[in-house]
Amino acid sequence: MNRLKALALSLKIAILVILVLLTISFIERYFHDKIIKSKTDFEISKITTLIPCTNFTMGEWVPLHQYDKRNTQNIEKMLTYENSKTPIISSDNKKVLCSEVWRIDSFGYSDWITILLSITNDKIHMLDIAYHLESPGIAYGLNKNRSDWLNQFEDISLNEEFSYRNQLFDSMTGATITSDAIIEALEEVSNIKIMEIEK
Repeated sequence: MNRLKALALSLKIAILVILVLLTISFIERYFHDKIIKSKTDFEISKITTLIPCTNFTMGEWVPLHQYDKRNTQNIEKMLTYENSKTPIISSDNKKVLCSEVWRIDSFGYSDWITILLSITNDKIHMLDIAYHLESPGIAYGLNKNRSDWLNQFEDISLNEEFSYRNQLFDSMTGATITSDAIIEALEEVSNIKIMEIEK
């Protein structure tokens, strides 16, 4: 009798544990999807502020390289085209390019930083940060609306050798690692664009 009670209790505990695990799994999945959607919506809202065209069509992200460097990984490029009621066609019968948008993950001081970069006529049109976990003091410098630090890169040509060693870029005060992570990411984009020209 005691053995049956012990078995029944064990079975109840096992069922309870399974239910708890299923509940946790469901909650994780639910919030994971919510977080991913939230991050995607936020990224799209950021991208729309980077594009120089008032009316445009976005393409798909195309993975370009994965680097083994400590700082830079997962570089992707997306093309945006001018969009209007009457399609604008260039002389070679293609859509008119508005801007290239690049997404680069670069490791900062605390975690990965997701950089969004708009390039027009092979020059940086605008730069913004879509994701980071840097400390509040550093975050101030990464906020385009509060700091001019990101603006120093605008209008820089990426078809020439791009390096913080031979160009006078300011680093954020007290945030050398974060600054270098972003500058090195831009350097990698420059290297890719130079390789594209040389092909």
